[in-house]
Amino acid sequence: MFVIYTTGIFNYGNQKDSYVKLWKQIYDKIKLKIPQKQKIIVEHYESQKYFNYDDEKELLSIPNSHINHEPFRIDKINLHHIVVDFAHIFKYTDFKNTVKLNNTTYPKICDEYKKHPETMFKINSVYTGYFADIDLNNNTTSKHKMLDLLLSSFDVDDNNNVYTYIDKMIDKNIKFDHVYPQDNFV
Repeated sequence: MFVIYTTGIFNYGNQKDSYVKLWKQIYDKIKLKIPQKQKIIVEHYESQKYFNYDDEKELLSIPNSHINHEPFRIDKINLHHIVVDFAHIFKYTDFKNTVKLNNTTYPKICDEYKKHPETMFKINSVYTGYFADIDLNNNTTSKHKMLDLLLSSFDVDDNNNVYTYIDKMIDKNIKFDHVYPQDNFV
């Protein structure tokens, strides 16, 4: 089993358009990266009530999708996983597949993790920017850059090992911003 976790997928910022249709298109491409022998589960975490019933219904039309109306649960992460972190819960470290909690975002959502601001977690996660920054009605460069980054943000080998774009930068000794790593990805 391989689990794709998302955070903040329903937060549209000031836009009224739904990003669920866009996520479904992205998911169709992301699932091709995961070995076919694996059952794929999608767990969406949304602690805020940003969504409407139609969005929720459409999101659940993706097979094996679940919506969790609570903060992201680090303690429930499956061994084989990727976190697509739209809520920007994490900041990244100079160690592969290792994150810390983003002190500008996560404490606002969940007081439980305020106690562990410097704790490192072995989590396969990618942040590609704020999902709501994509203007769905405009064919912009930033939209394509974010979508391209999302689609190239990680790979999964036959043993379910995840290799993220952040891991690639670490391997190449590329310095990157630990809060906004996508700005340094080439």
